Amino acid sequence: MSSSACFLDCGTCVCHGTCCLQVFADHGSLLDSGLCDVVVVATPNMTHAQILLDILNHPKSHHILVEKPLCTTVEDCYLVRCLVVHSAMLHSFNIIYIQVLI
Repeated sequence: MSSSACFLDCGTCVCHGTCCLQVFADHGSLLDSGLCDVVVVATPNMTHAQILLDILNHPKSHHILVEKPLCTTVEDCYLVRCLVVHSAMLHSFNIIYIQVLI
């Protein structure tokens, strides 16, 4: 799994306000740190389902924004949906797809 990052409001950057960046070994470490209330999932598509399940099953609730696709299988979508409907947090996913031609 790739590393995770968290921007912190440390007040040390006068011109931009928030400038500190803390890096974690994985998303589980980020969640366990208790430093964030909102999580943006912008990882490779095939990792979305497991990361979402980890976030939704974490003891601390988090607001979630996930890049599309939500999941790569119908089964994963149903599983994520079952957890989301029982959560009081805000959940959203990006529905805009911009193809990059190289």
